[in-house]
Amino acid sequence: MAYSLGIKLDLANLTFSETGGIYIKSTPAESEIYLDDKIIKNTSSFFQAGTLVDNLREGEYRLVLRQNGYFDWQKNVKVSPSLVNVFDSIVMVPEKEPMKIAEPADRIELLGDILLAERNGSIYADQVRIPGSKIVDTSPNDSVITYDNWNKDYYLVSLSNSNSYLNINDIFNNLKESKLGLPGTVPILEAALHPFNGDRLIVRSRGALYNIDTTRSTIEKVAEGTSEFKTQGNNLFFYTSDGFYRYNLIFRNTTELIPFVSPKNIKDFSGTFSGGVIVLYRSGELELISGGNPVKIADKTKLFAISDSGKLIAFGNNDQSLHIYDTEKQKYADIKNGVAGNLSKIVWYKDNNHLLLQNGDSLYFTEISETVPVNSFKIASGVRDFFYDKDKNAIYINSEGGALKYEI
Repeated sequence: MAYSLGIKLDLANLTFSETGGIYIKSTPAESEIYLDDKIIKNTSSFFQAGTLVDNLREGEYRLVLRQNGYFDWQKNVKVSPSLVNVFDSIVMVPEKEPMKIAEPADRIELLGDILLAERNGSIYADQVRIPGSKIVDTSPNDSVITYDNWNKDYYLVSLSNSNSYLNINDIFNNLKESKLGLPGTVPILEAALHPFNGDRLIVRSRGALYNIDTTRSTIEKVAEGTSEFKTQGNNLFFYTSDGFYRYNLIFRNTTELIPFVSPKNIKDFSGTFSGGVIVLYRSGELELISGGNPVKIADKTKLFAISDSGKLIAFGNNDQSLHIYDTEKQKYADIKNGVAGNLSKIVWYKDNNHLLLQNGDSLYFTEISETVPVNSFKIASGVRDFFYDKDKNAIYINSEGGALKYEI
């Protein structure tokens, strides 16, 4: 009975003590498990996820997972009486070189199975040249917005028929004049695909922000005097000299998130799934604006990224440190893994427990953990830029040696 309750007899001292345990779950699941260099039977199977190592005496242990073709994963684990220390989001990272899939380019992006590449002032969809010289936005339905540096026009291109494309500038100015009675040709400063309707576009001119339906030939003015906009879920976020706003693309109503007492110089911002907005000012201040007064997260921030859940914010500071902020608990965690350095890009991995970090020209896959050692693995060098495809669980890298693919 004592054993079943997690109580062990210490034969050396003839005393009873409570025990604890460790629960381990990894992807892939077939890893060898070692605890203080002793192999532990991996009980993961089709019917049971993970391995429970129980009846461990209180103390510190060295936990290591090994699998052929993968980097070792290791952790210093503290076992406490009557508690189970859980490690259920372990990702074993392949120890391999990324595969070359195309020649070097100025920029690459994947849309479905088609590789888009900017190269020498032109855009190629695989080997087919499409209009424009710069990729602006893409959507899962194979639509691409491009921009031509020479004539200053935006194009809407369908990759299923690359010879069929629309000049967005012409559509915008024609609709503006015929539907809104606003004559004259004005340039477009920013264009994006509607987040859930492939026939619609979001367009910003110097004077206002518009919602355009290319099939129905309709145009709607969303707001005037907008400086920049971002889409997130069903919402369109933007700011003016008066404040930050949220426009619901379904109900077509506008909500003021916060007025500006005095306009600040905004470096970057991003909407959240809960309808708030994260704002990074050029001064280094990072703020969360959601339903009231802003919450200052940090004051020396260089860049940030929001997790898919919208709960966590990863941000790098000017002092080369990396941090995580939990918006629900309003708590911080420092990520001490030796990667921070000259961070230029942060991307969340699909499980919201790992990050992809570009440090100089190196790319790392790192876990989020306050328990050392923090597992961080260098997966590529010579990196110019990268993007992560969650559906394929693959990283596409634009490097000096060409376009590369790394599957996790």
